[in-house]
Amino acid sequence: MERDDPLSSEADLEPSATTKIGLGPTPELETSPLQISDTTASRPTLISGSDKPESDTPKKKAPSDTGLPQVVFDVDKVVDKLLDGLEAKDTTATERKRIRSELRSYGDAVVPHIINRFPGVTKEKVDLSCSDIPLPTTSGQLLRFVVEMGGSISTQLAELLTNQDPDVRTWAMLVLAEIGGKEGREAVSTLLFDHDASVRHAARGTLQRVVGARAWANGVRTLVRRTAAEHEDRNRRALAVVALGEIREASSVPILIEALRSDDEKVREAAVVGLHNVTRHSLEGSVAAWDSWWKENSGRARFEWLVDALERDDDHQRREAHLELLEIVSEDLGFNPGETKEKQEEAIEAYRRWWDNDDRRIQTIPPAQRRKAKRATGPN
Repeated sequence: MERDDPLSSEADLEPSATTKIGLGPTPELETSPLQISDTTASRPTLISGSDKPESDTPKKKAPSDTGLPQVVFDVDKVVDKLLDGLEAKDTTATERKRIRSELRSYGDAVVPHIINRFPGVTKEKVDLSCSDIPLPTTSGQLLRFVVEMGGSISTQLAELLTNQDPDVRTWAMLVLAEIGGKEGREAVSTLLFDHDASVRHAARGTLQRVVGARAWANGVRTLVRRTAAEHEDRNRRALAVVALGEIREASSVPILIEALRSDDEKVREAAVVGLHNVTRHSLEGSVAAWDSWWKENSGRARFEWLVDALERDDDHQRREAHLELLEIVSEDLGFNPGETKEKQEEAIEAYRRWWDNDDRRIQTIPPAQRRKAKRATGPN
């Protein structure tokens, strides 16, 4: 059912001391009520304190003197009602589109109302602790509208990064990351080191998703690498090592191997987990073993490391490698750990043949890296 326009409801037009709209002659016109045309009388005129005549100026007739009604417009109440309608379950898509358009017409006046109710009503199935971090635009109507507002609300959202509620901090970071730019970079960089583990998890998942796809993420990656390599705060360095491992980039391996040499146990443990995530191989904490592995495999693509992992005895790493391959290839080439050795080898060979196709291989490279490589090589 279509909802009534909040601006047309008499219940919303209640007296207020804020903004008054009078129907009648404007202060500039020296006309009597009898000279006002129907068109002029039907158009509301905003009356503010600055428009009041000075004491030595002849007084104009007030709207009440003309017999016309005086209307008071409560912007706060109307904006709140629009936001309620935006988030209501029974609001149609067409009506939501109209509400968003009307909210935009109020400009900065809507910002405090959005911040007060942020993140608003989110979908019941949204789980911020899952491995696949949700997108704000598909998680709630208010979140979608805030993303559409873009930079006009970024400053106020950034202030929510210190909110006491972990969910509020997380959603603020996710929205800013979606908007992008400097605010997105700073939001993710900040929450990677948040005191709440669930917030850090969401920040790492977001970074993993945007690295190579959004230009602003390069700055976050640089910060993480620098912190993982040399930061004097051991706890902060350990968190950076964890983040570096979850980004899962082959170029991070030397930094992670170097972290194995740390005299801090937390840093070393994070480095082992990170190396497992990036390489999908398990060599435990032996620096010499990892140095040897890197020397043999640094010239090969990470896709090939994942295929190699299918041949290993580590069930966890084999399963994780297979899941990543499924995501890259977008189809199941038949690998099943429960199958016979012969069937497994056939599936592994199918993955190797897939990688041998140049066009397919290029598609596995993130768009930003493809553009960089194209600029480096120049036109064909």
